Amino acid sequence: MRFATLSCVLLFISLAGCGGGSGTTTATATDGGDSGGGGSTTGNTSTNFQIASGSYNVNQTAGTLTVTVNRGGNGTGAATVDYATADGTAVAGTNYTTAKGTLSWAANDATAKTFAVPVSSSPAFSGTKSFTVALSNPTGGATLTTPNTATLNITGSGAAPPPPSGVLSIAVQGNQLVNGSGAVVQLRGANASGLEFTAIQGFAPTDPWGGQSPKWQALQSWKLNAVRIPLNEASWLGLTTYDLPSGTPRQADPGNNYRQTVTNSVNAAVAAGFYVILDLHISAPDATVTGITGKVPISPTQQNQMADADHSPAFWTSVANAFKGNPAVIFDLFNEPHMDNFANGIGYRSADAWVALRDGGTATNFVTNNTTINQSYQTAGMQTMLNAVRATGATNVIMAAGISWAQDTSMWTTYAPVDPIHQLAASWHAYPQGSSGTAATVPGYGTDNYTWAKAILAAGYPVIAGETGDHSAAGTSGAPFMANLLPWLDQNGVSVLGWSWNAWGSADADLIKDADGTPTDGYGQAYRTWTVNHQ
Repeated sequence: MRFATLSCVLLFISLAGCGGGSGTTTATATDGGDSGGGGSTTGNTSTNFQIASGSYNVNQTAGTLTVTVNRGGNGTGAATVDYATADGTAVAGTNYTTAKGTLSWAANDATAKTFAVPVSSSPAFSGTKSFTVALSNPTGGATLTTPNTATLNITGSGAAPPPPSGVLSIAVQGNQLVNGSGAVVQLRGANASGLEFTAIQGFAPTDPWGGQSPKWQALQSWKLNAVRIPLNEASWLGLTTYDLPSGTPRQADPGNNYRQTVTNSVNAAVAAGFYVILDLHISAPDATVTGITGKVPISPTQQNQMADADHSPAFWTSVANAFKGNPAVIFDLFNEPHMDNFANGIGYRSADAWVALRDGGTATNFVTNNTTINQSYQTAGMQTMLNAVRATGATNVIMAAGISWAQDTSMWTTYAPVDPIHQLAASWHAYPQGSSGTAATVPGYGTDNYTWAKAILAAGYPVIAGETGDHSAAGTSGAPFMANLLPWLDQNGVSVLGWSWNAWGSADADLIKDADGTPTDGYGQAYRTWTVNHQ
């Protein structure tokens, strides 16, 4: 990315809470004192001022951060308050422009006021630099209430420094993935399922894997180099969720060990030589439950149409903070988007569906406990979730899926989220046309899938087939889809991870018969033969 020198781009951005990103929004906060109505009609003894949030994050390419100050309480007279920025690790004149002044309210004026802090796009830097802003000197009898100071964190847009020698790392370079030495990497791996559903279902409170924790030596015997680990946002966040329609509370992390289990699993996988993809697989929004005031988190027990604005950005902020120091970890923003039931009647494969994928929209229902609930919720778009990751300073590779259960990538290049550090890959789920129990030889949308993938590569992005599968029932002979797909992946430099490294005995999409890695008939045998014949 080319950066302007000695200038600040005035792209207005406001941030609520600890979020971040680009675009034009407004930061707001509740009044610090009593809300209007009643009280004295003269003087300002009940008036107070506060900053909308105590902490903001912004990328240095955003241009400007706008801070909102609210007037609370019952006072109605004229009043003012001063504001000023102060250096921290971010320096005025280099990383931002000093902001200092006075905000004024006339009598009977309770409207929020704002001031802008320009952020410099150059010089580019890596990591995070911080400075502060504070309110002072309220007049007219007004007082300050918390927060009256805020920490402003600027995430640098420069490339991350190379990892230390010998550290496993993965990065995007053009339309390829490369390791720390700059050598091209094709991910050839497997999905390890279990963490996305075991804890929330309460199957094994003391073991979030539910007995499915991978044996890394078994994966090594297949010469795999990557593992994709699906996650549940509520379990990671430790939420108390509620079942519908009963309203029964459910602890998403009943053993209080989910996050530590994920962390230990990632560390063990990387130590064994595997790149790790962390995938937001299961999510659910807040919703209305009979007998409970306000909306509450709903138990995320199944895949929903799209990530939710209530918890998914917070999930990625937390996950990115936990793993941003590990360059072997990739973040897969959302497993399988499918815009089947959205407001305004958007078609599930229309341009409007792609806009909703990127920018968010209104889903008209969600699924929990095998029940469809007809309540609308706001989805979190790919751009919002990517921004949440980048606002932490994480430079990890990010995967963003297409629509129609991640099988349609036809308009991916047009509607891909913008990554300021160009570490973005397309996620494609390559399953056979029709059911995987048929002798299908081509992907779900036929050879169009290959055409779309080539267009993404030509546009300068890597493609990762985060899931694939074929017929794996006992006695199956051959794997017609693998025979078609795997050579194409090699010819085009596309990565792939098979679903799944679990001995479930399913007729389709099981790689192994047991935890020691005995391949299933058909699919497992074909996939293992392909992986062991690579260097």
